Amino acid sequence: MVNLSGILNKRYSTRKLSDGEFESVLPQLAEELEQISFYFQYSNDELLRDWKNLRKWSTNTNTINSASRIGMKISEYFCPNFYDIENSSGISFKSLWKARI
Repeated sequence: MVNLSGILNKRYSTRKLSDGEFESVLPQLAEELEQISFYFQYSNDELLRDWKNLRKWSTNTNTINSASRIGMKISEYFCPNFYDIENSSGISFKSLWKARI
């Protein structure tokens, strides 16, 4: 069995695992991650910076893509139910985070 302390919080560490090793550690990993809060904590400076960037953003000069996070810090901070939003199948990020494998 793979020791989780050797892979948690280490960038690209799961890439070193074989498919079999990853499959064997997945239930334990999911159980440990389930105990961790996925809610972001932002400082007032971060929120103010996000607000200023959002105010500068223009549909005439900027494009938006899936990697764009402008305004997301404000949304996550002021909308505590953000991760409860469901898709058309009734699945939310929060429900997936708490789902057992």
